[in-house]
Amino acid sequence: MTFQDDIVSDSVAPPWLQQGAYGKGPGVGGRYLQTIGLELDTLASRARAAAYNGLPLQCDPTALPLIGNDRLMIQGASESAAAFGARLAAAFDAWRVGGSDWGVLWEVLSLFAGQAGGTPPGRIVSNTDRWSYYPAAATLTAPPLVADNKLGNWNWDNGVEVTGLAFGQLPWYRYWIVLDSFAPTAWTTTEGNWGDAGNWGDMTASWGLSVPPGIFLSIRTILRSWQAAHAWSRWIVINLSSGQYTPDGVNAQPDGTWGQWGKLVGGVWVQARDLTARYADGIATGS
Repeated sequence: MTFQDDIVSDSVAPPWLQQGAYGKGPGVGGRYLQTIGLELDTLASRARAAAYNGLPLQCDPTALPLIGNDRLMIQGASESAAAFGARLAAAFDAWRVGGSDWGVLWEVLSLFAGQAGGTPPGRIVSNTDRWSYYPAAATLTAPPLVADNKLGNWNWDNGVEVTGLAFGQLPWYRYWIVLDSFAPTAWTTTEGNWGDAGNWGDMTASWGLSVPPGIFLSIRTILRSWQAAHAWSRWIVINLSSGQYTPDGVNAQPDGTWGQWGKLVGGVWVQARDLTARYADGIATGS
């Protein structure tokens, strides 16, 4: 029963304050009293909404981004409100693996929830050749597959990047995140050549990719919150060709010359990195 109804009931109001209630009959006492009841109902409704808006499974969908800000989680572009609410409700379970490869991959791949084909394959490889990886459409609440020292096949730059470590000591805290994008879980394609239509900064596509640059802002925001405080996500590799950048090392892998975009071959500068992928900067440290 609402305040608007209860306030003009026999147990609350005298007869003269019930007159005209619900717009029936002569008198205005009931109408005045129901106006007060209506305001009380509004206050009660807002109080209930305020309580529910802290509960991701019961709140208004407009509150989900605010809860996400509090729990350091971002809704994917294709992720439904119901799915994001369920993920927010499980945030404290997810945070148990924060600061690990599992936590980082879980949150980054969740950005692609709801897209056709499911989440794409994703991998993290560290400077110590440890691989953590998920296949396409994986269950992210289960830990990723792991391969340690798999063939020693990830040699980005021969460890020569200036890091302040002793000579010959690998910067063990570096890692790379590899996100696949090809059928059936393609989320971007190549786009952008010199002379193409469009303007720099028009925010319709990233450099060399068909997705807006906001996806990389979201990825870096997740990395900043979810990677270990000592970690350096050196590059985000967007792999556009099946079978590349995998623990088995069969196909394209860095060959120790990828620290720079180009390299000298026979006195001529040529591209250093594989052209079937695109590369976006990571971030230096976590939270």
